[in-house]
Amino acid sequence: MNNELIISMKNKLDIMINENVFKDRYIILFGANNPGDEVISYLSKNNVMVDAIIDNNPINSGKKLLDVPIYKPNDLLKDYKENLLVLICSSYYFEMRAQLEKMGYIADKHIIRILDMNVGIEYSIEEDMFHRNLEFIFNAMKTYEAIQNKYGENKFIFLNPIRANGDVYITCRYLESYLEKFKINNYVLVVIGNGCYNVARLFGINNVEVVNQNEMDLLVRLQRFLRSAQIRIMTVQPYIMYTNFLNNIDGYKGLNFNDFFKYSLFELDDISKAKTPNIIYDGNKLKKLIKEFSLVKGKTVIISPYANSIPKLSWKFWINLVKRLNEAGYKVFTNSVGEREEIIPNTEPLFIDFFDIIDVLEYAGIFIGIRSGLCDILSTAKCKKIILYPDKACGFGKVIDVYGIRNMGFSEDIIEIEADDNIEVIIEQVLKNI
Repeated sequence: MNNELIISMKNKLDIMINENVFKDRYIILFGANNPGDEVISYLSKNNVMVDAIIDNNPINSGKKLLDVPIYKPNDLLKDYKENLLVLICSSYYFEMRAQLEKMGYIADKHIIRILDMNVGIEYSIEEDMFHRNLEFIFNAMKTYEAIQNKYGENKFIFLNPIRANGDVYITCRYLESYLEKFKINNYVLVVIGNGCYNVARLFGINNVEVVNQNEMDLLVRLQRFLRSAQIRIMTVQPYIMYTNFLNNIDGYKGLNFNDFFKYSLFELDDISKAKTPNIIYDGNKLKKLIKEFSLVKGKTVIISPYANSIPKLSWKFWINLVKRLNEAGYKVFTNSVGEREEIIPNTEPLFIDFFDIIDVLEYAGIFIGIRSGLCDILSTAKCKKIILYPDKACGFGKVIDVYGIRNMGFSEDIIEIEADDNIEVIIEQVLKNI
């Protein structure tokens, strides 16, 4: 979830907190998803506790998200609750609201939309909407022309519309094969943020343009409006399409996230080659980093507890894991990009450039992290790599089925663990694999 959405969510919750909306209410979150865990965490820090989660996927029923129990809607709400307050931050808001309304609950009284996940994809034939979208298109053309002027006319523009390092990593794996198949010689890859830029540079891509989220949204609208016959733009993200079709078949017959890029977006076959990053070993840089952070060879653990696209694990889990690692004599770091990513107690902060992360990890010895785009980047590192996945449903499968590093063919020596709410059992599994 990008920073703009997080800020919007927090602003909405702040207003509700200040107006005492949560007082004496039975608070429920609809959807065991990534925005949901952000809501739970933020409310908890403001002394507002979410009582329960409801989710329509039966795989999630009986589990927990950040220690909050998950139920099927009909099981929890079979008896009418007048003081109910349901928080929704999902692209399926209208469907969820209709489901609750059939139970007798009322929008804005019992049902609150915390976050509009459908911004930029409104479909309407109303005149005011038409003129508003027309203005968006005019602004989008300015951004499009600026890129063409900078890199040369008739450049094919590839858009990675989400600030997600993993998306850019997969794009770059198959971009060369796509260019070869469709005989495209001149192109620009457009991304959001310096992190995504650096991922593309790992693959030796030089024409990389960094834009902000608003500029990216405009370019995506432009492609939807004009289509590829009139402009040479391709949006490289399986879940941002006219029908959002691929988002509805996660895990169907074993389909994973990498499959959506390779076979659907890039139209490649099984024999098409996937490129790997071209990382050049820099011994002098590594020595400098070893000295700067006092890394202990083979006895250093780098922990990455943050992810943008999948639900987090409880903070208590990370604290307890670090305690056990410290007792075992390991030096432990939290991979953190700044103030927004809190350091796990009794660890030191560490952030390494993507160009150096593999060398550092191979010296340090151990990586433990929740599944994120960073896991794609370090999948080729020759060290202990333990990736944790929340034990949650994802479409027709589970998170590990759709986003698993091994499942997507990125690494054969990766250690993958599904983490449920039994903290001590998961910690023992992690320690057993070190």
